[in-house]
Amino acid sequence: MGASPLLLTILTLSFFLSETESVSLQIVNKCNDTIWPGILSTGRVKLSTTGFTLESGASLNLSVPDSWTGRVWARTLCNQYSSGNFSCFTADCGTGKVECDGNGAIPPATFAEFELNNFGSGVDYYDVSLVTGFNLPMVVEPRGAGSNHCISSGCSADLNGDCPKELRVAREGSQGTVACMTPCTAFNNSRFCCTGEYSTPASCSGTVYTDYFKQRCPKAYTYAFDLTPYANQTTFTYSCATANYSVVFCPISLPAETQAETPAKEPTVSEQVPSKSKNHTIMIASIASSAGIIIFILAVVAGLWSSRRKRQQG
Repeated sequence: MGASPLLLTILTLSFFLSETESVSLQIVNKCNDTIWPGILSTGRVKLSTTGFTLESGASLNLSVPDSWTGRVWARTLCNQYSSGNFSCFTADCGTGKVECDGNGAIPPATFAEFELNNFGSGVDYYDVSLVTGFNLPMVVEPRGAGSNHCISSGCSADLNGDCPKELRVAREGSQGTVACMTPCTAFNNSRFCCTGEYSTPASCSGTVYTDYFKQRCPKAYTYAFDLTPYANQTTFTYSCATANYSVVFCPISLPAETQAETPAKEPTVSEQVPSKSKNHTIMIASIASSAGIIIFILAVVAGLWSSRRKRQQG
């Protein structure tokens, strides 16, 4: 027996409403120079733009479906050549144009990850990742109704200036370092990439290099198994409900974030030994990949499990 016309109408209306509900995602450029934000949708919901130009001091508001999952980052030092080809020195997406068209950022790049309305729960998950390196300071700031108890996430420090020399990315004609690689990108070593025999939390802990990132950016992911608790969080993926968001590049400061002093000496290749810092507590079971998307999914699952356990104990 088929569904009644009334039931079909209700189901259709519910689907339509769920698809049209949206979140305001504001992209803000507080840097001194023009940037070219890139956007990668990692779920079935795509956005109207995958890349654009944003001048210093400008912002752009995007209406994002509340079921969207994806990444946001910024490209720097970009050029539009007479041939029509477009390219950027940091975080380029390799399409030869301003739109990234489904491509991600070429490391090193600072990026924000979002999973909105996770499994229809009304809860959003977000984080800022340095797993593929650093090119610009960035924070994610929940705003609007429902954001009072939500936490800003990200890295407001400029890591390029004191980047260990082995990780520095410089450009001819530019002053100083323009990006800071991860040891995985710099050395292409399974120990630093958390792959192969080092693909578990027990075998892949932090190093003197990831400590450099962590000391300056305690609210961001720094490597594959970086699950150090911060502010009573079990991971660096934060959750929020019924909020809009701002992704701010080159923010002045992040609330309650303490900047560490520069280490007395720069780490060298001979010091490539994983640290035994108590801060690198193992919080999850073994996984076999260090890809940023997998890290994000694991963090979301951990958050949901923790919430469910608290409800059962309550």
